[in-house]
Amino acid sequence: MPNKLLKAATFFVLFVSCVSLFAHDLYLMPVKFEIREGDILQVVLNNGDSFPESEMSPVLDRVRGVKLISATGATPVEKLRVNGKRVQGEVVIPKGGSFMLVAQTVPNAFVLPPKEFNGYLKEEGLRSVIEWRKNHAATQKPGRERYSKFAKSLLSAGGSHKLHTLPSGLDIEIVPEESPYDVKAGESLPVRVLFRGRPLADAQIETSWAGANGANRTSVVGRTDAQGRIEILLSAAGKWRIHTVWMEECPDKQVADWQSFWASLTFENEAAISALSLTKAASGGHNKNASFDDLKRYRKQTVPEWRNWQTR
Repeated sequence: MPNKLLKAATFFVLFVSCVSLFAHDLYLMPVKFEIREGDILQVVLNNGDSFPESEMSPVLDRVRGVKLISATGATPVEKLRVNGKRVQGEVVIPKGGSFMLVAQTVPNAFVLPPKEFNGYLKEEGLRSVIEWRKNHAATQKPGRERYSKFAKSLLSAGGSHKLHTLPSGLDIEIVPEESPYDVKAGESLPVRVLFRGRPLADAQIETSWAGANGANRTSVVGRTDAQGRIEILLSAAGKWRIHTVWMEECPDKQVADWQSFWASLTFENEAAISALSLTKAASGGHNKNASFDDLKRYRKQTVPEWRNWQTR
């Protein structure tokens, strides 16, 4: 009996540990969003749903492609390491007017019990998958899923922010049609969701905001239209995260029935940052007419409770 109890307790601990790895969003949270040429920027990868704080560290062995993209190419983020509840690295800021950070994870698979999988689908607004499971009498079947996560963050060093409106080449990404550094608090930011480079319609969009003195909120703001577009009200100055998930049938049924693609976009919307950027641009401190040919060539070469279930 003691052995059986020990085995049961061990299984329970392992089960709870696995559960705690599930349903967490991956997002980039640099220590600052306003940067200057020559800065050594500390780049942070957070994991969880308590924006802007990380709930637990992403699995470092699964993190790939952490880099800083500028108008002239990409610079790898170096010295990646686990630092408490986050992954951290650093990169030296080159010359340029605007930048974006990107990161992704390698695919991973897991299985959820029917009730938890159905709840997860509902929370993420994955209506097509819910409907498919209903029409195929699969709502009481476990959810066998393979997932990948893709994170992007926008940085400003003054000058033109045109780079922020260009796709980075991630499998799924949220692309602003206007830089959030050119949008005032209280105005709307138009964005477009791309999946494998094409507009993604009917994707549920969630935003998280963090202001001063620990204020924060998370809410679902709508769904993308037929062209993959949605306008997001930046109701207050502060740090923002935009999040979406898309799911489709997995082509390799031996691995999973479904495969999901998670996207996050982070930035800071502050009047002080916008003013500083305009001052730098006026002073001629940055090249506002940088060519984007190198970036285009680079892209061609680069190929609530239920969240406690989704692996990091």
